[in-house]
Amino acid sequence: MIKVNPDHYKNYADDNFNIITTDINLEANSSKISFNGKDNVVVLGKNVNFKGNIQFEGDNGYLLIDDDSKFIGDIIIGGGGCSVRIGKNFDCVGHVFITVAEKTTVSIGNKCMFNGNIQIRTHDSHPIWDVNSHQRVNSSQSIHIGDKVWVGNSVKMLKGVSIGDNSIVGMDSVVTKNVPNNSLAVGIPAEIKKNNIFWTSTSLTTKPFPDYD
Repeated sequence: MIKVNPDHYKNYADDNFNIITTDINLEANSSKISFNGKDNVVVLGKNVNFKGNIQFEGDNGYLLIDDDSKFIGDIIIGGGGCSVRIGKNFDCVGHVFITVAEKTTVSIGNKCMFNGNIQIRTHDSHPIWDVNSHQRVNSSQSIHIGDKVWVGNSVKMLKGVSIGDNSIVGMDSVVTKNVPNNSLAVGIPAEIKKNNIFWTSTSLTTKPFPDYD
């Protein structure tokens, strides 16, 4: 395994064709990127603030953290063409754990806001088999999170789910089914509690209702 420290991120390339591309004003002093394979690509956009660890466990993986985003946490990218794509203006206040395997993707749109202690998993970590048929019963599946999604503290998102634009997932929820656009989902498993909503990032502790636009 090759471990790369922040001092070497800029224009990084190694003999296994692993590449790190960074843009201006990167803050990543408390981070580490590890490659346990070849042909993996990391792209860190303008004004990215990254604190945590990125670990590639195979070949042909891809990670994008786009411009003006802040990510705190750990990302594990399995082999065989897995990817994680985090859009512009992403913000989180605590640890986010993302893991992808078996050619799956986690995609997160622009202007999303995450709390902490959040897990996003496209797989179950281990294969499960049917006793009679010997067929695999837990295939890995990609996860899609739209633009401007607000995710509360200690949320878990499981394989195959999609979260629509402008939606909210309440704290401590476990998301096992899709959440449509402009919806509030809460619970274990998460259920839709409200439709046709939208939210703003104004802090009610500093600018209480109705003193905002």
